[in-house]
Amino acid sequence: MTEIALASSWDTYTPRQKQQHLVWSAQKQYNRKHLQSNRRSFRRDCSGFVHTVLWDNGHSLDDFYRAYQYHTNGVDLIYQYVKRIGWVYKLQQPEKGDLVFFSNTYDKNKDGKYNDLLTHIGIIENIEKDGTITFLHYIQNKVRRGYMNLQKPGMHRDNQKTINSYLSRKTSPTKKTLASQLFTEFGHLQPRV
Repeated sequence: MTEIALASSWDTYTPRQKQQHLVWSAQKQYNRKHLQSNRRSFRRDCSGFVHTVLWDNGHSLDDFYRAYQYHTNGVDLIYQYVKRIGWVYKLQQPEKGDLVFFSNTYDKNKDGKYNDLLTHIGIIENIEKDGTITFLHYIQNKVRRGYMNLQKPGMHRDNQKTINSYLSRKTSPTKKTLASQLFTEFGHLQPRV
């Protein structure tokens, strides 16, 4: 299947179907170490995972990179892509299939400071009534589920249930390590209506 065929399929879906297809594509990669879609392999990291899902749904980051000459990491490239074709937001309730961006999950610029924007990314799979978001992301060498509850940002567990996953190692007593503490923004791949 060619990229043009993928894009035209995407264009025939309703907004809700597009969101569901993003979730399905992400779920197809669950527990995988090697990321592939339509006989193409992708980089084995969080941005490679999201790139795989986007490619599976007719989005080419390669063309975007060539066209706009962004010289940055994969997470920031996807962030810029989402800003161009959709929108990013922080205060509204996310939808299944939206992207979730994190900062300061590692010391990207190796300066020892808490100033590393857009270092991790995932795709929202589910949102529970208590506000806990389940997202799929590539961490520890494979695609796994992560959890984030913005209403309880300092809690890892609530009544034996994980509500905020660890996304970073605690290297100092004041370092933030939970998904809700490292959350930056959500991204929606469709224009605002």
